Amino acid sequence: MNNNQYPLVSIIIPTYNRADLLPRAINSCLNQTYKNLEIIIIDDGSTDNTEQVVKIFKDERIVYIKNERNKGIPATRNVGLKIAKGKFIGFLDHDDEFLPEKIEKQVNSLINNPDRDISVCERYEYNIYTDTTSLKKIPDIFLQQILIKQSCFDKIGLFDERFYTIDDTEIQVRFKMFQLKTISINKPLIIRYLYKDSASVTISLIKSINDNILIYTKHKNTLRKKFASTICYRIGKNYLKLKEFKKAGIWFLKSFLKYPLNLQSLLKIVGYVIPGLLCKSFYRNRKR
Repeated sequence: MNNNQYPLVSIIIPTYNRADLLPRAINSCLNQTYKNLEIIIIDDGSTDNTEQVVKIFKDERIVYIKNERNKGIPATRNVGLKIAKGKFIGFLDHDDEFLPEKIEKQVNSLINNPDRDISVCERYEYNIYTDTTSLKKIPDIFLQQILIKQSCFDKIGLFDERFYTIDDTEIQVRFKMFQLKTISINKPLIIRYLYKDSASVTISLIKSINDNILIYTKHKNTLRKKFASTICYRIGKNYLKLKEFKKAGIWFLKSFLKYPLNLQSLLKIVGYVIPGLLCKSFYRNRKR
């Protein structure tokens, strides 16, 4: 790559109360073989020592902004996008890390294929509780795996701030809607770390249900049938975990009707929903 081909890359890191893990993410950006970077850290109103931790890093490429209040991940990512100066945009969560050649390989892939909008790499997943690493291949994509042309956001818009957990999934739906072209790098270039969710399991399930229903209702007329079926299945599965058998059954049925080859939905209805409803009915009758 010639010197005049080194475009600026903006890496956006949203963070909230993870001062203990953030340095690993920052160091993984500073250690990139590609050097023409700006590292935009958006602190979503942390109450720990996040700001002090960021100030330890004496690198002029780091930009630190703190939200006055906690806005959530989509809004925080949007803050970064609005100030990003790079031709290409990368995203990194505060508890994950880039491998050293991540940005260089993806910039090269986009420069060498100018008709492409997004570069996608594979990832490693490391489970800290089982001390195991697994390789996740494309097309199972997390936002950190992509490098995208900034100009694409003029077409597709910013992150939808109504979402809680799966704003990255929703924006990938828009990637497909607007027919953004991708190029794949068949090599893992990030490490995603798996931690237990510290939030209430019930609250997390409800928020996940609401997010998936929002994706379904927002894009149901444009979603591919198989993907729409998958979303309905996720909703049904989460309702099942909450023992909301009737609601689970409705969404499993929708899943099957959207894509009849998805037999898992029928199996859930037969194996779990119907027995669950019968069991509830049995206990109601005993209480009378």
